Amino acid sequence: MLRTSKTAALLGAGILAIATATFADTVMNHEPGTYKMTKFGDSGDSIPLNGPVIHVFSKDGKSYTTIANDNENLKHASRVGGICGRRSHKFKSPSIEVAGTSHVVGGAGGHAMQTHTESFEFPFTLPDISRKPAAACNFELEKRVAQTNKTRQYWMSRGFAVRYEGAYEAKFSATCSGGLPRATYEAETIKTPVWIACAATEVSSDSKPNKLKAKPVSRAKQMPMKVTAKLEASQKGNIYTEDCPARVTYTGSIFVSRPNTQVSYQITGSGWESPERTITIEKAGTRKITSWTQYYREKETDTKSIAAPDGNARKQADASGSAILKVKYKGGTAQSEAIPYKVFCNAAAPRRAVIKTAD
Repeated sequence: MLRTSKTAALLGAGILAIATATFADTVMNHEPGTYKMTKFGDSGDSIPLNGPVIHVFSKDGKSYTTIANDNENLKHASRVGGICGRRSHKFKSPSIEVAGTSHVVGGAGGHAMQTHTESFEFPFTLPDISRKPAAACNFELEKRVAQTNKTRQYWMSRGFAVRYEGAYEAKFSATCSGGLPRATYEAETIKTPVWIACAATEVSSDSKPNKLKAKPVSRAKQMPMKVTAKLEASQKGNIYTEDCPARVTYTGSIFVSRPNTQVSYQITGSGWESPERTITIEKAGTRKITSWTQYYREKETDTKSIAAPDGNARKQADASGSAILKVKYKGGTAQSEAIPYKVFCNAAAPRRAVIKTAD
């Protein structure tokens, strides 16, 4: 991709929309996001709050054995922006894809998109690094023992973290289209890091793990289980689009009244459904779900009627129905309120009639 010093300055300054230069090529700006860091354990190491962290713990107090959060989503952040190569083109359909999960990027529609940070979650995926997470903790443990005068017991009792570069691949893509020149598809892929957080472990002097004291059994009556679901959509109702496919992103959340509740959820519509995902919600309360983007395409018919130039809508929708978030858990099911939709491809929204009144 062409990256002139003038283009880079415009991207960094956030004034893309008022650039006056004519660019020969489309410019895509994609770099790892800046993460907000927090302390981990007593070792002085840090891990990101909004970045990918894999937590590992020890079952025997002697070495690290098990991933703790493989049932949870990981987090990612990218800084993205861009400028279409031709003035007549508009920056459209930008998205970031990580580990098979696509996230719709905001700020599109003009000749350029201001560089900004996009954060989202993706399902747990093992990183592309030289060691598995537990082996990475054990290797880092041995290295710290060898490089310091501290023992294995010292480091395991405090917990520590190690960062691996190039763990995940993030792809930023968009199209530049509009006017007479042909539309172009652009993409830029980068490698992003992962943090392995090796949990503090209580180890006795004889290298055997301390036995945990049994907790007293509660005789209190357990409250009834309550699970609710909420679904939201980037567009709903009558959706008119001049370009197909029409893209609608569905997001939502699940509320549970008890901690450590395992639920399975799926977003369904009329004739389509997202993959079913299973998560464990560790704390009672609300947990966001992984978003799903549904593409609505033009209905194949013998005669294709498009909207008239005056903006009159099509008589029949290319897609119609309702989207619902369905949740299953031990002992019951729940679902969100339905979100109705009607999609009209290659059509403009009907114009409102203007009634003139006498002066």
